[in-house]
Amino acid sequence: MAKMFPKKLPLEVLSEPKRSSEVQVYNALREQLDDDYHVFYSSPWLGTNSDGSEIDGEADFLVAHSEKGILSIEVKGGIVEIDSDDNWTSTDRYKIKRHIKNPVNQARSSKHQLLKKLKESSLWSTRYICVRHGVILPHSARPSRDLRPDMPLNLFAFDTDMVRLKNWVDERFQSLDNGGRVEKPLGIDGLYALEDMLARVIKLRVRLGTNVNQDLKEIALKTNDQIFILREMEANNRMAIAGAAGTGKTILAIEKAVQLNDQGKRVLLLCFNRPLGGELRRTFKDYPSVTATHYHQFCRDVASGVKRFGSSSELVDNFIDNFTEAGLEEFDAVIIDEGQDFKDDWLMALEVVIKDSSNGVLYIFYDDNQNVMTSNASYIKALPLAKHTLTRNFRNTESIFKMAKQYYRGDFVRPIGPRGTKPILHSINNEAELKVKLAERVGSLTKAEGLNYGDIAILFPCEKSMKCMSDGAKLRVGRHSASDAENRSSDHVVIDTIRRFKGLESSVVLMVVNSETSNRDELLYTGITRGQAILEIFGPSHVLHQLEKNNV
Repeated sequence: MAKMFPKKLPLEVLSEPKRSSEVQVYNALREQLDDDYHVFYSSPWLGTNSDGSEIDGEADFLVAHSEKGILSIEVKGGIVEIDSDDNWTSTDRYKIKRHIKNPVNQARSSKHQLLKKLKESSLWSTRYICVRHGVILPHSARPSRDLRPDMPLNLFAFDTDMVRLKNWVDERFQSLDNGGRVEKPLGIDGLYALEDMLARVIKLRVRLGTNVNQDLKEIALKTNDQIFILREMEANNRMAIAGAAGTGKTILAIEKAVQLNDQGKRVLLLCFNRPLGGELRRTFKDYPSVTATHYHQFCRDVASGVKRFGSSSELVDNFIDNFTEAGLEEFDAVIIDEGQDFKDDWLMALEVVIKDSSNGVLYIFYDDNQNVMTSNASYIKALPLAKHTLTRNFRNTESIFKMAKQYYRGDFVRPIGPRGTKPILHSINNEAELKVKLAERVGSLTKAEGLNYGDIAILFPCEKSMKCMSDGAKLRVGRHSASDAENRSSDHVVIDTIRRFKGLESSVVLMVVNSETSNRDELLYTGITRGQAILEIFGPSHVLHQLEKNNV
């Protein structure tokens, strides 16, 4: 029995009446030829004309034998006729006549194009082999003479030849249409090259960037749903809204500021983290009624109005006096993101900036994870709590959320993002190896996986640990340019500490851990939840082992 490609005909071929003749030939070749023959059914090809334009075609069958060569076969069912203008038709059993292509030309063209493709194969060593073509007309009776001068009878197999197809195939291989040249065997290597060309298993790799983009699209679609929560809060001027990392607190804070701006209100939008403050400031640069910054910068701006300068702690301590003395206009609304990082006395001091102490709007969004809450959160707890805690994680894939969940102690949260890629752990032994592995990974992600430099953030547990990434005054990862979180751009990798990246997110996070990190749940929780779609962790093997153990 011949070695068939495919091994079995698919149902769509078996059930298609127009393919019945090909099915008949497939079965005959399979049964009559022994296993030294390789039979390829329905082999498409794409070739070029002499002018470079593309032509495509398909060989109904290719029969290959290591000693005998290659035979290209075209099959035409029904009763075949050729008129004086060389037009071909086929009439089926129901008397339906159809125009068909010249099967001899088809078989000949397939022979030459596939031979050309074979010569281009890296598995093929050039030599002159036996390559023939033929036509099988399984329903047509054998005529008494050649069809045309270029169509001798031995080129065809007819109805009575169907029971002796092996003989016909071998006769085609033996026919003398080689131009007198000495033909060499196709060989086992030729069979392998042909099989590789026509029937090799192809598994195309999906680049990581494609998966990341798909995950981010799903996350974005679901994130928009979160905004409807604000409608439930409109009647409350003072509200504390709790939610774990990734539940959309910053998105809601921004949206609330936009809504209040549209109502003609003066809005102060504050956060704790400096890089996030920069992001908020850029977001609202075209909103003159919205002041968006981080808390310490706001204290500094207020103090500059009365020409007072000093340390951050001094400016914070004297905030109320400075604001009052500067005679600054009060705000209709204050919105605070990252409220868990604000001290009680800071929040109480901000009462002075609200125009109407009883009706002025004060919204505080905070992370209710007890591992990250400040010890003195009595101000937040005294505020009316939102009717619904933010319980759906929008930022992270399910795989990243699962790793972060072990470091979370707060109200129930469930992931609604895509499953995503499982976090990867990279064992490193020293600082030099870390630098090499990070550079290699960034190169692979951007060159092979289709990601942009701006999609990647490398986060360290502290400033001391990230000093190895500085080249003088500049941050670099190998040959790749980098910047800190405050100066993010699409063509730079971010390199910063986990704490400074708090409140921000990145499609891909490469997080560095060390022995000190392993028992700091709040730092691990913050770092892990910064990654939206891809999280990879670099650290000593014993630290990674503990993370893996906790993640079971």
